Amino acid sequence: MAMKVRCTGCRKKISIDEAFAGSVCRCPYCKTINMVAGKSSSGAAGRPDTPGFRPDAPMTTAQQEAARQSATREVAATISEEHIPTADPVKVQGIVSLILIGAIVLMIGVMIYMAILIAGSGERKISEGGGTSGSGYVNPLDEKPKTVAGMNISAPVIYILDGGSGMEETFDFARVMTISSVKSLGDDQKFAVLIAGVAQGDSWFPAGGLSDANESARASLKTFLDEYIPEGSAELPAGLEKALDRAEKLKNESAVKAIVMMVSRSFGDGTSGSAAKLVERAKKLGITITIVGMTEFGKAAEGLKKFAELTGGESVSYGLDALMDWDAQRRAMEEE
Repeated sequence: MAMKVRCTGCRKKISIDEAFAGSVCRCPYCKTINMVAGKSSSGAAGRPDTPGFRPDAPMTTAQQEAARQSATREVAATISEEHIPTADPVKVQGIVSLILIGAIVLMIGVMIYMAILIAGSGERKISEGGGTSGSGYVNPLDEKPKTVAGMNISAPVIYILDGGSGMEETFDFARVMTISSVKSLGDDQKFAVLIAGVAQGDSWFPAGGLSDANESARASLKTFLDEYIPEGSAELPAGLEKALDRAEKLKNESAVKAIVMMVSRSFGDGTSGSAAKLVERAKKLGITITIVGMTEFGKAAEGLKKFAELTGGESVSYGLDALMDWDAQRRAMEEE
């Protein structure tokens, strides 16, 4: 049967056959010679009894250590160097160490994962709030001077709302954003709203020209938007074309400076085809296009962002969950 001994040099546990009790052994780790407790009952050569130490008074720790080392040297002196047995490593302590290291690594991993989750949650709020323009945490339903969804705009402005079925869940938020943005313009500024649809056809407010952004116009606009039900597939490029047509007709009377689009899907990044022609036309008229994506688009959001930036405008995209949270906050503030 094996006995366990703690090495006095490296403090690791080592194992030696009990037949060597009362003798010495060599540590397999650091090669220190260690005394093996007990007495050998065999009396065989190379396994002499341990010299006895029976002090008249209790010894200090230092005295005990000195006595132990002296006893170890005396026993070791009776055995030739090559005959001092080498103890075996105690494998359990290695396993325990591995378990402890594994537990520490696991804890560190969990902490890093939690930190990433927390940081990711904060980034998601910023991304959804500030959209792809990176303007920070902004409630798109708040009213701030001359803004839409936290982005600055100029007036006169034409708003284009996607009237297709893709806006079925988010059209209410587009209504709120549009009315809030019109209110932020100020009573002396002008605007128009176009709902781009197919099933019900395109709908304009006002029917021709531009409207003042006063309280009476806002009330009429709210009724206009409340009556619309999104359905079918909206032709967004055609809607933008019509808005540019109206802007061109009005350029000598009241030059439109901005177009705001609220859409449920991408319609090109403005670098090729008909989308590129729309960008060039807007630039010639001195109009910046600002786009609000009403769902989380991924790569499509990047296309909208690029389209807007080519005209000097901005783009943000929002997830439905974020819009619902912000709407709840807005309603709670109104009730207060």
